[in-house]
Amino acid sequence: MYEYGTPAIVMDVIMLAIGLFLFIGCLGLIVRKRGSRLPDLVGLGISLMFLLAISNLFLHEIRLHSDLGRLRAESVDRIEVGSRMVSDQQRVAEIVAILKRPEWFNKGRFDTEERVPFIIRFKDGGRREYRVTSYRRGVGVVLESVSPSGWNYGQVLYPELTAVLQGLGITLPPCLTPQGKPGHCAP
Repeated sequence: MYEYGTPAIVMDVIMLAIGLFLFIGCLGLIVRKRGSRLPDLVGLGISLMFLLAISNLFLHEIRLHSDLGRLRAESVDRIEVGSRMVSDQQRVAEIVAILKRPEWFNKGRFDTEERVPFIIRFKDGGRREYRVTSYRRGVGVVLESVSPSGWNYGQVLYPELTAVLQGLGITLPPCLTPQGKPGHCAP
């Protein structure tokens, strides 16, 4: 099930609340029994790991939104999408304006397909590297932040980025069905 906008934020907060509830519940059991037995400690450990994992993902989502919201077109030299490069400053400014308005997004298992690199190169020599892919269940481009080791650090949705990229002659790989056959990205 996919969600974007406010429902995606609500889902993230609900997952944090569940993790906190589990952790406090296990901690309460241990304190109430005035002793710690192995099953209680295991439950506490599992709930703590769940809480930490969900908190980590949520913090990375917040950082992704913050980083994208602080982009300035004046500081961007060029944007690379797959093997294509956009260096015209008017087009770069158009893309950066879109990137500053990400939609919160939780993707499902088969909501996106083949990912291509999306690199923002800055005039000071810095760079940010993301991956982009077509969104299967509607019109839009999903931008993903990924750690160097390959962990997903969050994703955002840009419904209007598809048209801008197509206007530049940049097409993302076609969507595939779970069986590997070409499919349509939008319903």
